[in-house]
Amino acid sequence: MPLTTYIASAGSGKTYALTNAYLRLLLSATAGMAGYRQLLAITFTNKAAGEMKTRIVECLNGLATGHEVTVARQFCDMLAISPEELRRRAVALRSAILHDYSHFSVATIDAFFQKIVRAFLREMGLLPGFALELDSERLLDEAVDALWQDTAHNLPLRHRLARMISQRIENGKSWNAREELKAMGNEVFKESFRSFGAGFLEQTGNADFLRNYETTLKEIVAGFTKTMQDAGTKALRILAERHIAVTDFKYKAASFANYFNKIAGEAQDYVPGVRALEALNNVDKWMTGDDAKDAVIRDAVYSLVNPLLQQAITCYEEQYTSYLTAREIRKNFYSMALLADVANKVTAIASEENLLLISDTLYLLRQLIGDNDTPFVYEKAGVYYRSFLLDEFQDTSNMQWESLRPLLLNGLSEGGEVLAVGDVKQSIYRWRNGDWRILSQGIYDDFAAFDSQRITLDTNWRSREIIVRTNNDIFSRLPSLLQQRLNGHIDQAAIPLNSEQGAALRTIIMDAYSETQQQVSPKKHGTGGYVHIETVAPPAVQKDTPATAKETVLQRLPLLIAELQDRG
Repeated sequence: MPLTTYIASAGSGKTYALTNAYLRLLLSATAGMAGYRQLLAITFTNKAAGEMKTRIVECLNGLATGHEVTVARQFCDMLAISPEELRRRAVALRSAILHDYSHFSVATIDAFFQKIVRAFLREMGLLPGFALELDSERLLDEAVDALWQDTAHNLPLRHRLARMISQRIENGKSWNAREELKAMGNEVFKESFRSFGAGFLEQTGNADFLRNYETTLKEIVAGFTKTMQDAGTKALRILAERHIAVTDFKYKAASFANYFNKIAGEAQDYVPGVRALEALNNVDKWMTGDDAKDAVIRDAVYSLVNPLLQQAITCYEEQYTSYLTAREIRKNFYSMALLADVANKVTAIASEENLLLISDTLYLLRQLIGDNDTPFVYEKAGVYYRSFLLDEFQDTSNMQWESLRPLLLNGLSEGGEVLAVGDVKQSIYRWRNGDWRILSQGIYDDFAAFDSQRITLDTNWRSREIIVRTNNDIFSRLPSLLQQRLNGHIDQAAIPLNSEQGAALRTIIMDAYSETQQQVSPKKHGTGGYVHIETVAPPAVQKDTPATAKETVLQRLPLLIAELQDRG
């Protein structure tokens, strides 16, 4: 099968499955004795890469010496070959790998990308002998210090820093904004920031662009606010002139007409409720049953006020997203410009010192692979891969995936295989922009042209029965509770979702956690194991005591760990 994904919870034999898959590809007749050169296994940590290499070599050695009897039988059945032929291939492969170990490609995803980058130094504007900079803190310190020095001759920068300092003083903070500038500058090294591209830095470093952009933002906010307030004010004036109050409509004080009070004032509550939407172009929803009042509403109010209700709702539907976006950008406008200042300074220092930031590797690689044919990239890098094994795939980020996808597609197109292993609920690299949705659905959408299979490793070989049963119970209850909460937010969303978006989000958590139930290994049935669950309520607020349940947990957790360590 060209594309295979393994859904592997903790203790389900993920490493065993990966090792077997690697050896199956290695020992197949089509691979040849140099097949390991066309096979790349990617992990997320050096430790995991080392463990996988060791496991593969040990298993291959066991097959070569005849010690792995059970495994040998499995591979003989799988490959339809005799034990003698299997052993011959294992001996030959063991020798080839040990004498050509540098091409035995089991590596971290960062190490693989850096190998590609080193083949394209000239194209990336790097000089030979460049250094990979891992200490972003040092670089950030230098950049912030240089910015403060630049204020002596850079008036726009001085103005932006003055605004930051003024805001700090107004909020009762120290005038020294250096630490805040550093905290903001940490964003420069994140993948989400690099995804904006070089154009963002060029524009935000341009004083004319910033001035015009700020004016545009003000116009968007002011235009939307004025349109909504005008509609509300005019409607309320028409009602007052005809001696009709908000309470004279259906539902009294909670009538749709109260929407005009909201948009006419300074509350900035522009979201129309269900009653306002129902009342639009439907005079029956305006009536209360009072003949006298209903006659005035029908004859003297509806034809004048309904167009204003239409104006407000149309403006909301067409411009509210832009209004919210512009309003939020304005709140952080000078911070955004300062962030660009820090980023440009970091880039300048890195260029002077011939450094490649590890955070820049993916950005440069995405541009590189996107502009070249995959065979050319391989040729420059001195490698060639047809098949790929991807470990911890739930932690793959979008930028990593954009760089990997063309390589995987090339391999699949040439008859190779892609095997991805992961578990949505173990997605812990979201701080590095890991996106579990790539494993959940993205990989199938991107490779829809190829046959695929999804295999769930549903037996926990590591944990005792009580642990497995408890986990099953928790993961059978929590997803539905979280989905209900999310659906509640969707129903109350200020910006309505289209039907496709809404339908996907209403089942996204249940879909993601649909394969979490595990079976107990026969050897782990029965007694043993320990589970302790304790709920922590916020304590009464007192001096020198934690104020929240989270703070209580953080305070007690180290003590609990120390106690467990003392027990051995």
